[in-house]
Amino acid sequence: MRKILFIDYLGYSGHKNFNKIHIDALLKQGWKLDLVGVVGQFDNISFDEHVNIVEIKEGFMTKRHISPLLSRFANILLLFKLKYMFKLYDYEFIIFPTYDILSLFFFRVKQKVFLINHNNVSQ
Repeated sequence: MRKILFIDYLGYSGHKNFNKIHIDALLKQGWKLDLVGVVGQFDNISFDEHVNIVEIKEGFMTKRHISPLLSRFANILLLFKLKYMFKLYDYEFIIFPTYDILSLFFFRVKQKVFLINHNNVSQ
């Protein structure tokens, strides 16, 4: 079965419905999904046996810091952690429904990566 890694590491609550729309569409097409997000990010979605959820506990790497530089550093650390948590070669695609351009620069992989650009319209 084809697998997708769906990573919403920023966890904006306003994007939950967008995630639900994308996830439902992927499930209807027969994809197996591993969903990665902050605690509660995927609560509004009904799942079947083709979905595995990995929740990122709240802490330094998921906190929105006062300093944008510190927030980006935390995002980079989280992406490195995720990169080594998963066997990325098991996935056909990796999808980021929200992302920070500067921190995502450090997430280099051989798989096809899709960015859903509903947050960064100007970029």
